[in-house]
Order: sequence, then C-alpha cells, then structure tokens
Amino acid sequence: MIKSSCSKKEKILIAHGNSIMRKLIPDILNFLGFSEVELAENGQHAVDLSENFIPDLIITDYNMEPVNGLELTQLVRAGKTGAKSDIPVIIISPSFHLQDCSEAVCAGVSRIFMKPVTIRTMVAELNEVL
Repeated sequence: MIKSSCSKKEKILIAHGNSIMRKLIPDILNFLGFSEVELAENGQHAVDLSENFIPDLIITDYNMEPVNGLELTQLVRAGKTGAKSDIPVIIISPSFHLQDCSEAVCAGVSRIFMKPVTIRTMVAELNEVL
C-alpha cells in the first residue's frame, strides 16, 4: 500500500496547461487524501489564485503561456504572489535538459518531476517537501 506521511491539510495549487493533467494530478492527490487543491490553467492564473488561496505547495507545468513554470517560481520566490516565498515548488516536464535543470535550480524550484509521474514517485516527493 502506498502511504503519504503528509498531514493532508496542506493546500496545493496546480498550474498546468494541459486539461488532462489538470484532472489527473488532483485525482492522484485526492486518492492520497489531499482535499484542498486549486487548479490554474497557466502561471498567471496561479498568481491570481494565490491571492485568495494561499498554497503550501505549488505543482506546475514547465511549458505554459503567458507565464511558464520557471517564471511562476521566480515570482513566488520574489514575493510577488500571495504564496509564501519559501514554499516548495515542483515542476513537471516531459523532458528536461541540463540547461533547463540549471535554470530551474537558479529559479528556486524544489523538485523536478519527469513525465510520466507515478503515484509512488509523487508520494515520495510529497513526503520530502511537505
């Protein structure tokens, strides 16, 4: 059985440009017991939502317009969103090159998930960052 050691009361903001992933990720999180999940279609939408929904974690797509995952992370780290500037930010990407990883680290990304994301991987990473 897969178990998470997180409290399950954490608020999670998901920013993803793909509608299928916006359904899949919350389904996985709900399966794991998380109930406070908000969805954004892109990074700008996530910034807007974070003013009223203060997340404990952001899970974001790398490739989005008008604000991508790295830009969203930079805004969070700079204190330009409603989120705390030190919250964990996880980026999901189908592929990441070494330069992308370097940029992500510089932007303040906490973790990088490579697609496909498994439930086991998600549980392990959530246990570490929350």
